[in-house]
Amino acid sequence: MTGTRGWCLILAAALITMEASPADNGGFRPEIARIGQQWADGFNAGDAARLAALYAPDAVIFPPSGNRLSGPEILGYWQSVLGSGVRGYQLEEAAV
Repeated sequence: MTGTRGWCLILAAALITMEASPADNGGFRPEIARIGQQWADGFNAGDAARLAALYAPDAVIFPPSGNRLSGPEILGYWQSVLGSGVRGYQLEEAAV
């Protein structure tokens, strides 16, 4: 369970640090918030397919195990994580 939490924290940090530049006046914030909410909704619903659909077709992830996963392996990973019953993911925006 600690590994899963670690992965979620890494994802949250990545989403949070994708803050728009000052010249952009926050133009990316609504999109980041929308995708973050989709992630939280899918995670808390236990919907691995919804999470996997948020990845680009050529995405690669490195879960806490350190294994390189891509394509259908990403779906399998999230099925495994969510199959353990973990829920309660929450994304909070932090000013950096």
